[in-house]
Parts: sequence; C-alpha cells; structure tokens
Amino acid sequence: MVVFIGLAYLAFGWLILSGPPWLQNRFSTLLGENHSRRLLFAYLRSQAALFPADSDRDGVPDIVERLLKFDSSNPQQFLDFHVALESPGLLALPANGNYMTNFRQVASVTPLLFEPGERRRVRARLLMFGGYATYSPSMKLRLTPHAPGLIALPGGTPSPASLGVPVSADGLLEFDLAVPADAPVPPRQWNHPVERLVDFPVVDIDHAASKTKVGVVAFALTWKKPPVACTVEETLRDDPFLSDARRITPEARAVWMRWPVPEPGGQFVVEATCDESGNEWMPIALCGAPQTWGAVGYIPDRSRPWGPPKFRVVPVSDSRPER
Repeated sequence: MVVFIGLAYLAFGWLILSGPPWLQNRFSTLLGENHSRRLLFAYLRSQAALFPADSDRDGVPDIVERLLKFDSSNPQQFLDFHVALESPGLLALPANGNYMTNFRQVASVTPLLFEPGERRRVRARLLMFGGYATYSPSMKLRLTPHAPGLIALPGGTPSPASLGVPVSADGLLEFDLAVPADAPVPPRQWNHPVERLVDFPVVDIDHAASKTKVGVVAFALTWKKPPVACTVEETLRDDPFLSDARRITPEARAVWMRWPVPEPGGQFVVEATCDESGNEWMPIALCGAPQTWGAVGYIPDRSRPWGPPKFRVVPVSDSRPER
C-alpha cells in the first residue's frame, strides 16, 4: 500500500508539472484553478522538505528548480519571488472598489504607521510565483532602509545600514523597524486616491543571491489619535462589490464600513485584525474627510486559528496631539 501511494504521488507530480497540456487543462478544470494551484505548491513543498539540498546556495532546493525547469546551478536565475507583509489573520485581496484596495499590502501600498521614536517588529512572507514555498537554510534577503528608517535583526541595534536577514523554511522573515525620536512628521493629505508608494519612505528588499528586488515595506510618519467607533456590516450575497471580490477567489468576504463624520480636513486610517488580543493591527486604507464609508474585501487566513475580523478607524495628524 505504501509503495502504491508513493507511485501515485509521483504520478500526480508528473501530471501537474510535466504532463501533456491537454491533460493538465483537464485536471485543472475538474479541480478548479485555485485548488489545482494549491495542490501544485503542496507538492513542491513536500519535495523540498524531502530533498533540501541547494547546490547554488540561492535558497531554493535543487529539486524544486529542476521540477520547475530552472537551472539548479545558477544562483542568478530569478524565480519570481515577492515579499508580502504578514497580516494578522487576513490574506491578500486586491479589490477593485473605489475606496479601499490592496488589503494585505502585497506591494505594501498602504504603509505601516510609525510615530517618531517608535520601534516595531515587522513580519513578512517570501512567496514564490505567488504561492507558499519551502526554502533551504541558505535563503537570505538583503534589506536597505531609506531615511529616516532604521533596521535591525530582532532585538538588535537599529542602524541605517543594509542588513542580511535569514528566511525560515516556510518563508517567514522578521526584522525590527524603528524611526528616530527627532524624525520630522511631514504634512500630507491622505484624501482619495491614496498617495502612491513612491510618496513614502521604504525598506527595499532584495534576494541576496540574485541581487533582484523582491519587494518593499513602506512606512509613514504620523501622530495617531484614539480610534473612533465604526459600524461593520457583512455584504449581501448579491452585492456587486462581493461579486467582484469572488472573481478573484470564492473564499473572499467583504464588508461595508461606516464611521462618524470626521473633523474638518481630518485624516484617518482604517485598520483590521483577526488577532484576538487586539495587539496587532494592519492599516488597509488611508482616507480623508469627507469620506465616511467604504467597502473592504478580504480572505480569511485558514493556516492557523484566528478570531473573527475586526476593523477600526484611527484619526492621524501631522502635529503632535496633546496627551
């Protein structure tokens, strides 16, 4: 029985990676594109775990490179990596609504918010071809902060210098990002449409072996005020916004948010979390008065248990509030 299962598993791998196109298309149609893609990455992860050797030290096991028809002896070959911030229980959904987009910050379009003097642990995930992968111990990324950002390995001394950061087998990387206490908070208006990524300071992230850029972490300096109350309603099944979201994946969910009229000219940030402790929030939209509502699309993260999604609205200012 064990031999039969092993042979069947090898046959499955051959089918999804090297089988004739008509058979691959038939297989994808029967299972659905999303499910067949998940099976593909699960197969690659299992092979990487069984055969972790990495002769060119680029962080990708040789077996994975060979299965994907890449040169396992060439560390300069780029396998379409990108870095996504780890969100607290919510996965990516680049919704096409007019108000709130890029929920998980795949490209960090919505920046992390920092007050002067703040230091925070940043968690991100290295994805390969948009999926979760298993890497060898030689996988490393090089981070380069732009002023006024300072970076360090967890618990280390923050510095403006570039830094090599190891990546765990499941693609997780962690580093500390800090901002000096005397860093000036620039004036900015966050009215829709939100500011472009180039408008914020970033930490550049490169694949160390190929020296190819794989992402950025954007951050914005601001002063935060206490959150204001908001109402959250699940969208109806026939809601056009939800229909658009589910064209990306049938697991998508969507909510409508409403909050009180902000102060004239006020600026605020919409944040979300599934973290039961309420300690870890992720900004998902930068807004300005007179906006008082918006639609949010998200995908629940089922990789580990989380609580229900929660949302809040945080007023921000370029001048230090009285406390």
